[in-house]
Amino acid sequence: MLKIALLYTERSRSERDLGKMIDHLSGLLAELENAQVDVVVLTPGSLPALAGYHHLVFCGLDHLTLAAFHFALHTTDFESTRITLYDEPGASVERELNALLFRGVDHGRMPASSVTRLTHSWSHRDIVATCKQDALRCPDGPEPSGQPASSGSAKPTSRGSKRGTGAREVASTRAAQAREGDVVAQRDSEGEKPGID
Repeated sequence: MLKIALLYTERSRSERDLGKMIDHLSGLLAELENAQVDVVVLTPGSLPALAGYHHLVFCGLDHLTLAAFHFALHTTDFESTRITLYDEPGASVERELNALLFRGVDHGRMPASSVTRLTHSWSHRDIVATCKQDALRCPDGPEPSGQPASSGSAKPTSRGSKRGTGAREVASTRAAQAREGDVVAQRDSEGEKPGID
């Protein structure tokens, strides 16, 4: 079962537009099959245990949310936990946050996975679609969020390689048809006079 945590503070929830976005996303995630959604209201003085979740969705931006976000980067596994920062259109801090994380990585104080594992979104559709896909990939238990589930009986498809080979065969066995103008030009160059119809 896919475990999702929707994290926000009372301050973020009290904002008019962001509060509506949080409520709407929470309702949509609660309807997903094979998924358990926990709403976590962040409070000062205690950070929740986040290591057991497959997908963390941080809503809004304030000190508590940033603290929990950095705590999640430090305590969760890169391969098994997605992290999404969800905010209003135009309110994303993607550029500023990435600059900070890149600086930490450049100085060797943060792992490179800190930068590559983040998703920024203002669309509930993107988050719900991602969670649906992840829920399908772990019907019997958790699977890494970045990799599809594999089964021993599944055969790899080689459609792409056949298509490429077929295209090369066609190109090597089939001659292009000459255009009428080219035939007339070739006759002129060989000394033949074109016939008059």
